[in-house]
Amino acid sequence: AKRDYKNVHEIKTYSIPDIMQLASAINAEYRQAPLKPSHIFVETTGIGWGVYDRLRELRCPVLPADVGLKSFDPLILNMRAEMYIRLKSMMKAGLKIPDSKPLIKQLANVYIEYNEKAVMKLIAKEKIKQEIGESPDHADAVALTFFEDLPLTLGAVDEVDTGTMMNKLKSDW
Repeated sequence: AKRDYKNVHEIKTYSIPDIMQLASAINAEYRQAPLKPSHIFVETTGIGWGVYDRLRELRCPVLPADVGLKSFDPLILNMRAEMYIRLKSMMKAGLKIPDSKPLIKQLANVYIEYNEKAVMKLIAKEKIKQEIGESPDHADAVALTFFEDLPLTLGAVDEVDTGTMMNKLKSDW
């Protein structure tokens, strides 16, 4: 998914099983982009490590995203839950997403649960697949853009209403 601050512009799916070809396709898209992203998150579970390594070799601004890592917040189980919680927060703050039926269906079926220690976690991906008949890949792609809470880049600041941003900052203090 491609996002700048409060706008998700595109969700692109790739059906390339070879990791080198997939990394080459992502690299080509990055090089041809008129507005370059400041970072590209690659989920590094499974074959993702190979894609991440190759993009790093190609000098793309790639960051590893291991969604299974423990969250820094003791009330959140892992980074997968944390990125979805950030996504939900940004949606409440006006995040614009593409009008995509698969994305909306997937987002509507990602639930937060609590484990026996009252720690937030997401329902299992397998359960989502059973409920909606597909993997929540589009929702995961959008949520992955919130893997880390990174500062705004200069390219994204032009899109921000600074008055609204200052009011929000004041209310967060």
